[in-house]
Amino acid sequence: MLDFFRKLFDTSDFPARWNCGNWSSFHGFLHTLLPAQEFRTFTGSNNILWESPGNWNPNLVPDSITEGARLDNGNTVVLGSDKVIFALEISGTSGLEDKAHFRSFDISTFPGGFGAILNG
Repeated sequence: MLDFFRKLFDTSDFPARWNCGNWSSFHGFLHTLLPAQEFRTFTGSNNILWESPGNWNPNLVPDSITEGARLDNGNTVVLGSDKVIFALEISGTSGLEDKAHFRSFDISTFPGGFGAILNG
């Protein structure tokens, strides 16, 4: 058990998460140290636009480094302005059409899903 605690912060056995992309060391460490405070789920209640607060549950647009977004209702969400968020989860047939510049420190698609990010 003592060995576990000695190696708790040792990363030598794990590749840096940001090696799969073009991330700075700061972004990589930020990803591992800063947990998402809250996930917002896209409902598409008003339209398919990311920027519309009524499309999200809770009723706020995710647009902060401490927030995550979940797309799971089968819509392709259209992003029309620059966004940086902590995490994006895409499941099922949902997708994101990026007409601006989107950046997330963690993008996940789930098994059985056909989620995609399209550059518009």
